[in-house]
Amino acid sequence: MSQPFGDTHVWRGMRARLLVAACLLAPVLAQPAMAANGVRKSISTRPYVISGHDERGLLRQMRRLGPRVGGKPALARSSMKARYHARMRQGRNGCRISSFQARVHYIVILPKVRNPRALSAAARKRWRHFHRRLRTHEARHIAIWDKCLQQVRRTLPKLRARNCTALKRKLRARYHAIMQACGKKHDAFDAHEQHVATSLPFIRAAYAPDSHRKARKRKRPR
Repeated sequence: MSQPFGDTHVWRGMRARLLVAACLLAPVLAQPAMAANGVRKSISTRPYVISGHDERGLLRQMRRLGPRVGGKPALARSSMKARYHARMRQGRNGCRISSFQARVHYIVILPKVRNPRALSAAARKRWRHFHRRLRTHEARHIAIWDKCLQQVRRTLPKLRARNCTALKRKLRARYHAIMQACGKKHDAFDAHEQHVATSLPFIRAAYAPDSHRKARKRKRPR
């Protein structure tokens, strides 16, 4: 006799305090689902629109309009919803998994400048570099999740128990243990990135004492 069993896990992810959910002002740009080591995967990108004439103005907008993680502002965010479905079969020697499927959907939220021409050439260059850095950062979080889900895919189908009720408990416990360990990997990555972020040209310019004053002088009519 076989019986199905499944579970869903939603993870918002931890973001470095400097890096920064809400105000989604553009349509979802979805990528087609793909299989990665037995885990079916899809990714959506959701930009939020910001405006400004310099780095300080853009950073202020990102803090106001950008995502929130754990109640604190972030400039970008990746989240995931994972779901697995296992079919179990009870036999004379206990309960085992006869089939296993896993799916994951990632959502990446990134800032988008409404009018890049409002920035100086130097500020546009710094913004593009910073935006690429944000994309790379979020891609790394997805790569961490991918590895954790590969571990789920490899580990869970091998579990056995004396009966299917005990196997369900085992599945849940092992799955959540893997995801908790995964969360610590995200935290460690963000802690490292926090130190890197402060040295980025865009962030240095945003915190420069005279950046806002110079921008106002450029705009003042002669």
